[in-house]
Amino acid sequence: MIQTEVDLTLEIQSSWKDWLEVYFDTYCVYKFADHHKEFWDWVWRLEPYYPARSFVAIWSRGHGKSTSAELACVAVGAKQSRNYVLYVSETQNQADKHVQTIGSMLESELIGYYYPDLGSRQVNIYGNAKGWWRNRLITASGFIIDALGLDTASRGIKFEDKRPDLIVVDDVDGKHDSVAATKKKIEILTRSIIPAGARHVTVLAVQNLIHKNSIFSQLADGRADFLADRIVSGPHPALRNFNHAQKNTGIGHQIVSGEPTWAGASIEVCQDLIDKIGIESFLSECQHDVTQIAQGALFPDWKETHHVITWSEFAGFFGADARDQNGKPRIPLKWSLGRGQDWGTTQGHPCVTVFATRPDSNSDLANCAFIYREIVTPNWTDKHQAPDPVWPGKVARMINEAQKAWNEESRMTISVMSHEQPGVLNTYLYELPLGERLSFTQWKPDSLGGIAELQEYLAIDKTKLHPFRKDPRTGQPLEGSPRMFFIVEDKQGDIYVDANKKLAVRQWTDAKGLARLRWEIPQYHNRIDASGLEADKPEDKRDDDAIDALRGLAAYFFPRSVKPNKTEKIEQKLPEQLRANTIKQMESNEDKGMAYLSRQIQTTKINKAEKPSNAFGWMQQRRRRAL
Repeated sequence: MIQTEVDLTLEIQSSWKDWLEVYFDTYCVYKFADHHKEFWDWVWRLEPYYPARSFVAIWSRGHGKSTSAELACVAVGAKQSRNYVLYVSETQNQADKHVQTIGSMLESELIGYYYPDLGSRQVNIYGNAKGWWRNRLITASGFIIDALGLDTASRGIKFEDKRPDLIVVDDVDGKHDSVAATKKKIEILTRSIIPAGARHVTVLAVQNLIHKNSIFSQLADGRADFLADRIVSGPHPALRNFNHAQKNTGIGHQIVSGEPTWAGASIEVCQDLIDKIGIESFLSECQHDVTQIAQGALFPDWKETHHVITWSEFAGFFGADARDQNGKPRIPLKWSLGRGQDWGTTQGHPCVTVFATRPDSNSDLANCAFIYREIVTPNWTDKHQAPDPVWPGKVARMINEAQKAWNEESRMTISVMSHEQPGVLNTYLYELPLGERLSFTQWKPDSLGGIAELQEYLAIDKTKLHPFRKDPRTGQPLEGSPRMFFIVEDKQGDIYVDANKKLAVRQWTDAKGLARLRWEIPQYHNRIDASGLEADKPEDKRDDDAIDALRGLAAYFFPRSVKPNKTEKIEQKLPEQLRANTIKQMESNEDKGMAYLSRQIQTTKINKAEKPSNAFGWMQQRRRRAL
């Protein structure tokens, strides 16, 4: 029996490997890795008008993510398993380029010969192409491919009466995306783009990990509650069990060990890439390493495996003192408490209150500090909650409610607030109902205030063993211990071994995981100018709200100094009946209110008395500060 061209096409089409090698041998990836095979098996299982599970490919750069996605668009058109593809990227220009590449694939000689309707453009009655532009392709078979950038996305994406039945999401994360930017992108995807698809729409998403809070990081670690049916392929690094060292020449890094996950990216290929782009870019782009320290980082010792601990680990170390009558973990009753606040009212600049504790002098780790709570409003981690209005009374109620269970207000030895909000401070102290009032002290640091203290407490002493954490691979304590620990909910901070056999910590999802602090600390850095030069001051007023609250605590609460700081000096000069501990022990709220009012008046007088009375005294003080 003579085999026709149609029969031959169908025979080749029965195997994705044969199909790729026949029609796209020049594009075809070399020696398919397991993750390539998983991807193409998924593509070939797609059936017309039937929904399928989403596929998320998180592969190393250079493993053919975009090429595979573009070829998949041609494949579903050839197999007629999908009729309308929407190709989505971060920008319209990026999406247009992907669609243009797909257009070149469709216009190849073999596709034109064996799939004539797919390889030719649809024309109108006048013989003009109906759609073969930068952002739209329409073939004679009726197959449609549209390009869409998140920067131009709109509702109701469709062509005539057709809606997309395959949505490809490729390179939507940006390296410098803030939490707000990532949230906005997720909203566009989940509220405008995916809902605009057909009832049987399927999503294919491809990208390497860009940063710890990126869309693909959230898809990988389970935080993303969209594409809940997803198959996650990866994250697959270029090299497993990768180790490197600086070259003997002192310039560049050499691969010491590693196992390629794909034959097309051998050790030699990876080494050549490291030589070209440097080790930091290789770790980020090819190894999905999202833990790297930013240029100019002010807290380069930050390491979640060492600084983040769970409540269970904390209570396990300190025993009965760290548990309440029901056995739940808590801060021991004898420990000193402090809180710092940076006032704000928007999601871009929220109000952040950070709570810290310091062990009493007889406790183990008496020279350490612990961060045990943050309150952030508006809630910036909730992807579906609209920003709520923020005002002092609301924040005060949130603080009082959080402190109630452990009777913290009576144990709070210091409360510091950003200096630029005297109105908020006075509202806390005088305008609220007596049972809700809070006492804060303003602090006005220079741009480096509190940073040196934080650096000292975050520094990891490699000569010591970690008091809380054990390496799950060996059961032995981790090597190295800081003097500052961040206590979080167990499921948002437990330590585990990842797919690359490296230690990792569960990602934060909300304030119980100290989300804001853990997001800000690793990226807090000195200013970098357009030429790449680093200044000696931190980036000002950009994603530093929790850091500013923490800096106040570090400056006044952390050090066990022989010399009293300014706040402690004022406390010592106040009459006994107006000192914080005395007022807190008063039974009547009315008496407390009057005492706080008298305390504020006396504090103002003390501050004024300490100011220089003449120009000479002012000049003297200025010279001393300069020295």
